[in-house]
Amino acid sequence: MGPNSDLDILVITAGPVHRGRLTEDIYMKLIGIGQAVDVVVVTPEDVERYRDNPYLVIEPALRDGRVIYERAASAAG
Repeated sequence: MGPNSDLDILVITAGPVHRGRLTEDIYMKLIGIGQAVDVVVVTPEDVERYRDNPYLVIEPALRDGRVIYERAASAAG
């Protein structure tokens, strides 16, 4: 991380989610934070498939990232 680094946000979501729409909603909520941001929305299946690929954001996020929000899956869905 340096003075010109951006903030990478990895969102892991299950269920019927339109990734593009969710990504856009997140970007809209982050307007004005004064930091460049990259948002990547993936599924748990994507995480399992690509967790060891150092060329995608998933591997370094799992290795070096911090959880900023976590919602436990409910039994009801």
